[in-house]
Amino acid sequence: SLEEEVWKKKNEMTREQSEPRTSGECARLIRLHILAAEEFSRSGEFTRALDDLAKAYVMDPTNTDIKRAEIKIRQQELRHHQQSANTPLKLIYQYDRVVNGE
Repeated sequence: SLEEEVWKKKNEMTREQSEPRTSGECARLIRLHILAAEEFSRSGEFTRALDDLAKAYVMDPTNTDIKRAEIKIRQQELRHHQQSANTPLKLIYQYDRVVNGE
């Protein structure tokens, strides 16, 4: 009887997951993925940000909000890489004589 109960619960969970979501629920989940992606991009984790957008694209590939968020994140990523490339390296030596070229 325990095994039957386990199979019954498993079938219920599978059915719930396979049922189509309502449009309001999809819109809410998409918005959450976009917000998470924007937060990841602010902290410099661009790969995770784009992964979150990919999850949103799966739900609605034609959503313009997702496309706008992707463009914004890719621009931030490009600016981040350009700024890090333009930052001069500072050499740190233990002795002042080396810094002065002696």
